[in-house]
Amino acid sequence: MTATATSRPTGVILIAILNIIGGIIMLIIGPPLAFAGTIIPFVLQSIPEQQRQNLTSGYIDLSQVPPSLVGAGILALGWILMAIGIFSFIAAYGLLKGRSSAWKLTVIVSIISIAVNAISIATGNMSSIVNIIIGGIIYYYLHRLHVKEYFGRMSADR
Repeated sequence: MTATATSRPTGVILIAILNIIGGIIMLIIGPPLAFAGTIIPFVLQSIPEQQRQNLTSGYIDLSQVPPSLVGAGILALGWILMAIGIFSFIAAYGLLKGRSSAWKLTVIVSIISIAVNAISIATGNMSSIVNIIIGGIIYYYLHRLHVKEYFGRMSADR
């Protein structure tokens, strides 16, 4: 079955919109993080050693980590977020066009999301349960007969 705009399930449109929104957010957050990763080593090196010992944020103590390593980690995070943002737009396009590869990718991402958020709950972040529910709903929805037919994963004769 070839995908057409008239046969596109509404839920697929909603999932694609979620991908687009997520992509926009990643592309808004990523560049400032990448920039911060380039300047943080210089800022941290300018702070006297004794004051650097007081740099803690919640559970993380960065006082013993070399400033260049902190900067590299933040820089990498920024680039990773930008790549995920671009990837989200590609996935949304594939979903809207009924590409089987976009279906597979979205199923894999929802499974990974459920697993990562389950680990997050195990570490005490109870708000991750919302993400598990969303991931579960997406996974379930993508396995509905009419959705699988749209993506060419199952014949309409069945």
